[in-house]
Amino acid sequence: MAIRSFRPDDPDLIVRKLGDEPIWLYGTPSLVESYGSPSNPSDVSEIHILGFDRSNRLIDRLTQQGWNVSERHFPIVTSFQGLQWQLAKKGLGLCLLPEEIGDAETSLVRAFEPFGPLLTLPLWIVTHRELHTNLRIRKVFDLLVSNLSQS
Repeated sequence: MAIRSFRPDDPDLIVRKLGDEPIWLYGTPSLVESYGSPSNPSDVSEIHILGFDRSNRLIDRLTQQGWNVSERHFPIVTSFQGLQWQLAKKGLGLCLLPEEIGDAETSLVRAFEPFGPLLTLPLWIVTHRELHTNLRIRKVFDLLVSNLSQS
């Protein structure tokens, strides 16, 4: 199923922003320690990040933040985040995880924590305007908004 983009002002949709999700790099303690204590992203060399694809979107974003990264810093690429997570637990690279998930994984630690999260992504919940006419959909939507906003 393709995820279509939306505009928050689309009259056919009801949209609520739930918040922002910090995304950090996580790795095994020994891998993270091997990078030392750099004072800024440009001091990090030979980093190995588990990538999602071969596009340059993440590389461009990291470069804008001062990281010296190229395709060679992404030796393993898979769009399956569950596999990235398991590879990171084996010490094969750093993976990008939402803060709530990464912090709960006891075998991984945040990498380069003083630099802050690598990304911050907005979280939205979206439903069709039928929400106004269908009480069941409205109750589910309100329950989801309430519970997801609290986590």
